[in-house]
Amino acid sequence: MESEILTMKYYAECTDILVLTIFGYRTSIEGNTIKLPYMLMQCIRGNMLFDLRGPAMHNNEEKSRIQKSIALIQCQVTTAKIDKLGSLVLGPNGTVDIGPLPASFGFEGPFSSAADYFLSWAAHVEFGNMDFLRDRPEDNDRLRSLKRTVISFPSRLKSVIEKRAYPIVHRDFQLHNILFDDTYNVVGVIDWEHAHSAPLEVFAALTNIYSLFDSKTLHAVTVKGFGKHFGRYWSAYDIF
Repeated sequence: MESEILTMKYYAECTDILVLTIFGYRTSIEGNTIKLPYMLMQCIRGNMLFDLRGPAMHNNEEKSRIQKSIALIQCQVTTAKIDKLGSLVLGPNGTVDIGPLPASFGFEGPFSSAADYFLSWAAHVEFGNMDFLRDRPEDNDRLRSLKRTVISFPSRLKSVIEKRAYPIVHRDFQLHNILFDDTYNVVGVIDWEHAHSAPLEVFAALTNIYSLFDSKTLHAVTVKGFGKHFGRYWSAYDIF
């Protein structure tokens, strides 16, 4: 909860992105009268696209307005830049710092470069083609050279990726977390749980509204059912 709150506060202070205003919160139960973690935040008057007649029912003009509204948010999100990779945490004297990624990711950080991020991810993920990379008697010279190139790639990665500022990525940038007004302008983005600064390549995959993102494989998985959480199925091409 603390990281989600800090992410929204950071966006509110450093960008023009429409996030919920936080009025107060307690993340621990110590000295907490309610005895439960809580946060008090702004109520945004908006609707999910599924409640505004549904994506398949929109005309071309409405679809164009939806596209532009979402594209504007995607561009604005990239303006929040941080020099380390990880989750936002509360640092000394109330400052915002970068801490480890959520434990569920399987690799923690924080990382000082995209190379360190990808190398840590690669060290903790299971690849399906590792057996192929083992030397075999029947391998010809070209195949042996290819295998050596693949195996040596991680060690060469660090030397070619420059350190830079990194955007904060929304882990579930899908239509059910984007609120629109009645004229299809975006009025808010919700559910910033597990948001974190990430390499631009990961950011691009996670904010691709056409697809879902598999954090274990770093692959974008195209789906036809954006509305499955609501018992409905919409095609991305109905919207775009």
